[in-house]
Order: sequence, then C-alpha cells, then structure tokens
Amino acid sequence: MPRLRAASARPTFGALAVALALASTFGVVGSGSVVHDQADQPLARGMELVGRSDLGGRGLNAAVWSYRNFAYVGTTSQRPGANASACPGWGVTIVDIANPSRPSVVGSIARAGTSAEDVQVLAVDSSAFRGDLMAAGLQRCGADGSAGLSLWDVTDPRQPSELGFFDLGRGPVGVHEFWLFRRQSQTIALLAVPFSETLDPENQGDVRIVDLSNPRAPVQLGHWGAVRALGLNQRGGQGRNRQTYAHSVRASPDGRFAYVAYWDGGVIILDISDLANPRYAGRTGYGPDEEGNAHSTALAKGGRVLIEADEDLDVRSDALAFEGEGNLGTVEAAYGAFKAALPASEAIVGEVSYVGRGCPASGQGEADDPYLADPLGRVALVDRGDCTSVDKVVRAQRLGAIGVLIANGEPGLPNPDGDTRDVGIPAAMIRRESAEALKDALARGGVVTVRFSAEQVRYDDWGYLRFWDIADPANPVQMATFATEHARTDKAKGPPDEGWYSAHQVVVLGERLYASWYADGIRVVDIADPTQPREVGFFVPPRSESGTGPGAPPPFVRGVYVRGDVILASEERTGLYILREVSGSAGP
Repeated sequence: MPRLRAASARPTFGALAVALALASTFGVVGSGSVVHDQADQPLARGMELVGRSDLGGRGLNAAVWSYRNFAYVGTTSQRPGANASACPGWGVTIVDIANPSRPSVVGSIARAGTSAEDVQVLAVDSSAFRGDLMAAGLQRCGADGSAGLSLWDVTDPRQPSELGFFDLGRGPVGVHEFWLFRRQSQTIALLAVPFSETLDPENQGDVRIVDLSNPRAPVQLGHWGAVRALGLNQRGGQGRNRQTYAHSVRASPDGRFAYVAYWDGGVIILDISDLANPRYAGRTGYGPDEEGNAHSTALAKGGRVLIEADEDLDVRSDALAFEGEGNLGTVEAAYGAFKAALPASEAIVGEVSYVGRGCPASGQGEADDPYLADPLGRVALVDRGDCTSVDKVVRAQRLGAIGVLIANGEPGLPNPDGDTRDVGIPAAMIRRESAEALKDALARGGVVTVRFSAEQVRYDDWGYLRFWDIADPANPVQMATFATEHARTDKAKGPPDEGWYSAHQVVVLGERLYASWYADGIRVVDIADPTQPREVGFFVPPRSESGTGPGAPPPFVRGVYVRGDVILASEERTGLYILREVSGSAGP
C-alpha cells in the first residue's frame, strides 16, 4: 500500500552551505562570465545557485515539478552503473521551497515495487474534488509493483492523502510520462504507456485519455496507438535503438491537440477535440540514417512552434576500415552478437569477395544459393535477407571464409540476427550505401581489403533539439536545431568522458527555453527567433558534489522546471538545485 514518509532526518543544504557554495565554488555568476571547477571545466554562465537539497541523499532522482511553494521530485529505478537497489520504490519527494535558499524536505509518497519518474500537480475544482491534485506516473519495476497513475490530494503538501489510482493492470509496464490539463469542467490526463499495444491484453493504444474530474474514480475516455492507426511496428524503427512507442505526451494550450513523442515514429500530432475518439493529424519525421528517438516536447509562440527533444544515449558504434579500390575508408558497422568472434589482439585483414545472397539449402529440396565467387581465405560479402545472418556466416565459414560482411538492403543499421554459438569468424552488417559503394568497387575489378578489429569505433552525435513550424499540423516543417558543444561529438576522439550528453526535458517560458541535458546540466536558450536558437546561459553541477571527489562520475541532470524567476533542476545522484538567471545575462 502507498505510504507517507516523514521528513528525512538527513540535513539538506542550509544557508551556510549555500553561502559557501556561492562564494567558494560559483562566486557571483554575471552576464557573460564563466566559472570553472578545479578540473577547469565550465560550471555556470549567466546563472546563479540559490539553494540546494540532497533530498535525503538516496539518489535515483527523476523529474521535478513545482506548484505554489513546493517542489515534487520523482524517482526512477536503477539504471546501469547506479549504486542503489534495482527498484527501491522511493516515489515522490516533497520539498518546501518557500525560502529558495533553504529548501526543506517535508515528506514523500511512495508505493513499493514501482518507479515514479514523472510527477505533476494541478488545481482541480469539480463537484467531486476541490483542491491541489498530484499525479505520479507509476511503472512496475518489482514483483509487487503497480502500473498506472497514482492520485493524491496535496492541498496541504505536508499532509498528503491518497485519492485514487488509475490501474493499467498486469499487462503494460506503466505510465512513463503524462500531461494534466483542464478543459471546461473536466480535468484530463494524457498518458504515455509504452508498448501498450504489444503488452496490453486488450490491445489498447500507447496513448490513454483519462478523466480525472473525480480523482477517486478516474475513467478512461479514449485511447490511440500507432500500430493500429498507422501500421507502425513497435519493435521496428531506425538507427541502433529500433523501437516505436509513446514515450511522452502533452496537450496544446487550448486542449485541442496532443503531441506524442513516439520515439522512432517522431512526434505524432493527434486531434483530441473528441476525447473519446482521437484522430491522427500529422507527425514529424527523420531522415533514413538518423537515429530517431523522439523523447519529449515543448511548445512555443502560442503553440505554433513545437520543440522536439531527441534522446540518443548511444554515440559509440563499431567500424570497419577499408583500403583499396573505391576509397571507402572507415565505415560504420554493426556486429551484434558476432562481436564475440573478433580477435582480442591482432586484427584480421582480408580481401573482400562478393558472393551474392549466400543462403544455405533450407532442407526442403532446395539447393544452396550459388556463390558468385570463392570465399576461401577471403572476407565474403553477402546480401541480407531470406535466411538468418547466422545461416550465411556459418556457410561461409564452412567454405573457408575468414570473415563476413552482410550488406543491408534497407536504410539504417540493425544488428545482425541469429544464435552465434557455431560462429568462429568475425561478421558485421554494413549500411546500404556502404555496401553499394563496395559492390561498385569490386565490379570494376578492384581489390578491396577490410580490417576487423575490436578497437575500431565511430562516434555519432548525442540527442539534441529540433524546432518545428506546426502551423499546419499535417505538414510540420523543421526550422532549426540546437545542440550543445558536447552533443556534437568529436568524431575522432569521441565524448570527453563517460557522461551522457543528450537532451532530455524541455520547458519554455516566453522567449526562453530551459533544457535538462544530462552531463551538460541545464542549458538556457533564447528562442525569440526560433529559426536561430541561441544559448545564453548554463549551469552544470560539479562532480565533487557527489561526495566522492574529483573522480566522481559526470552529472546526470534529468529534470527541469521554471516557476517565475526560479529554475529547478533535479540531478539523479545529488538532488535538487534551485537556480536563477543573473540580471542582464543575455550572453555573448
């Protein structure tokens, strides 16, 4: 059962600690000035630290929301490398920020076996309930966990009481992100329920529309899913993270449209004028070789501009080095499970021969595909399709090949498939355009060699922001992009450290955009002209504040919320930061 926890006895940052932090670490951060930490890494420009709470020091902090004089911080379940139990069920921490320089934890609301990554608060005035309603999206991460939307009365945040629970049952994992809004006399929740079309026994859509006017008895009004409506494949997509599902959702200011960040499906725009029957209106898109990963959205210019935050957390990819005819150079590759056969030390280098489709006989009276060239002692280039990658590799291995290249015939670069237990030679898939260039070089009679090595890598960009003109929802037009310096990865050296430099959450207030950017902290962007977004400030929590000194991992800023002149930032390990822009911080 849900439980209310008393305020943590562990002290939060008080006035003295904040004063010391401001004086010795950050100083007074004025317009255009940059403050550095001991490792000479920029920490802030155009922003100042007002206060901080460690939220009890438990870690796994997720999204942050603020209402009246309180902040609400969700928690997640364990991610790789996190120093905590996999599913602590810490719920939502409530913080009094009436005095921003002295934030104070007043309690928390938790439910065992769940994560509560997203949280929002909205005033409700209906015949069934009048007061401040807090909602938390619960995802099941333990055997006793629940999946759905947890609803609480936080009219007095020090004395919260549970009102109700919208239960998704045992199929879907839960509500990842959601949006609350009022439309006439109704209080509505838009829920993103990832992979619901696959996991829900009734095949309901990933987008749920729920009436919370009576939070003691929430009622689903409608649902929508891209599998049924658009024929998209939830386990398909593009890039390395090939999935298509509803990750986040929000409503337009007038409540007429919903904007669903649908991962590799882009941002899908739904007409929800009729809440029971949402209709597809349009969507943003990606080029065939882009990663995708629409994570979350924000609106600007009265809803005419859509800001899409893409979350790409995998910038390192394998590569193959070619020499000879065609000057292919280094190209991106995907090994999948075949990486286990790569040499531990000395590379394998071999001449490439194109052998065709390369499928073995199926055992139903069919013959092996005829090889177009002898693979003995060479690297066989085979076309993808009609049998598994393992079938092709095992056959080439049996005929003496020292390696295999699998030519993808479609856009993107998926991992090759199959059980590789019988494979003892390296094999990798290459993109369609690389395969075509390689075939052209071989067709000219040229010699091309390829080098297999576990040390070969390529680096792509992290996720960043895209700006869309959505005046015509059926035809979104990309206007601009914005990325931090680190998000545009150094293609030769890769990321500066082990941090994740992807965009995450976005908030817009007037002509300012505030983004949580994981290891790049909080970024402030002037969007007066959305075709030319311009960074004017930033704040990056120092590594030393994790309590383990300069060798601590990079910051992991997950959430951002803006109320008046106060900016709230939640960092996964170290807690809640309360910030302000410095007067006149227009930036360079």
